[in-house]
Amino acid sequence: NLYFSIFIVSIFIRELDLNLIKDFIRNLPVIFQNKGELYLNEGSIEEGHKLLNATNWYVKYYSRILNWLCYVFLIGFFIKERDKVRGHDILNNLFCFSILYYAFANFANLLPLGDRFYQVGNMLVLFILAYSPFKIRESSFTILLKNISVLFLLYAIVVNIRRGFDYTGLVAIIGNPIVSFLFED
Repeated sequence: NLYFSIFIVSIFIRELDLNLIKDFIRNLPVIFQNKGELYLNEGSIEEGHKLLNATNWYVKYYSRILNWLCYVFLIGFFIKERDKVRGHDILNNLFCFSILYYAFANFANLLPLGDRFYQVGNMLVLFILAYSPFKIRESSFTILLKNISVLFLLYAIVVNIRRGFDYTGLVAIIGNPIVSFLFED
């Protein structure tokens, strides 16, 4: 319950103004102020906005859709499956850690480079989504939620494959370990 409360508060704190965080960092010791100002530099914030605006619409919105899907899943799973999950130590620990990590990702999202923490949080939540049917008998609500989320997850998979093509070249095909055994050079 404590982790879930922190998670819910983090959803609302994530929408705070960046100036509030700058004021908070000014009150920290000097050691932390230098590091904090690197993350809150106006140039890096503006460059991040330029990079986001230069991408296609499907890349801009895929992370938001995936984050909201994870929010809905975590909240629905907590409400409907909480009692069943408590009986399985591994699933319970993983679920509690996922909620706590996602809360941390929401707090880190206040920084310009904080979006990177969502990727790990999304992987944890999606693993619970895939792992939970093996451990508990899910309610009809959770099954409905999973069925609805399939379309959004397919969208996220297609966008990630498309983003992966930006970093894949001929070397990835020819230079892989399987093909390298066939050639000496």
